[in-house]
Amino acid sequence: ANYPSISVNPNADFVSSSRSLALPDPIHTRNLLVSSVYQNEATGIWITTINMNQKSNVTRSNAAKYLKAFSFHTEREARESAYANAPAKMIPFEECAQCFICDAKFAVFRRASHCRNCGVCVCCSCCVTWNKLSVPDTYNVKNESSVKVCKSCDTLSRMFRQALLNADDKSALTIYNTGNINLRCQFMTLKGNEAMLPIHCAAEGGSLKLVQWLFQGYFFP
Repeated sequence: ANYPSISVNPNADFVSSSRSLALPDPIHTRNLLVSSVYQNEATGIWITTINMNQKSNVTRSNAAKYLKAFSFHTEREARESAYANAPAKMIPFEECAQCFICDAKFAVFRRASHCRNCGVCVCCSCCVTWNKLSVPDTYNVKNESSVKVCKSCDTLSRMFRQALLNADDKSALTIYNTGNINLRCQFMTLKGNEAMLPIHCAAEGGSLKLVQWLFQGYFFP
């Protein structure tokens, strides 16, 4: 489930549209796996539990593998963590006869892959490889060194990074509102030798408004 922020609106000072911004088409907004947020009555600590099992319900026998818990002092922090860390639901291969991006039909020599960022099925021509640090750990159950993502998500990520570096708050918010941006993950080069978090890009761009938006609105580390 998507857990919205509570108490404050971190986007209150932004205009969430940029007429000159050309977003990739198509975009599939993430549908997140169910996560839970509750308060431990004995300690007062808020607990976020993330479900990482794509195929079935979590049971006692597989809970250690598919459940990950985080603890926080406030409910809002816990809910922001649920939204940031809950994995996208992967669309079953049997429901996708063709690539989400180019519409080419899947076949023996055109195999489908999941975008680990948004969950769509794409062909090899319409996906790229990301370093594992560019997605939350909960998106990568097998702890692989790299993950495949669709070209739409890759374009959004690169556009978001550039908007932060350019101190372009309108474009940054428009891109973030697609639902497919990871605020707590690093931007990596193809060689994996450069790591910049979104808040680093905002600081380098010189936008105090963007830095405050990331830090105060989303408990960005």
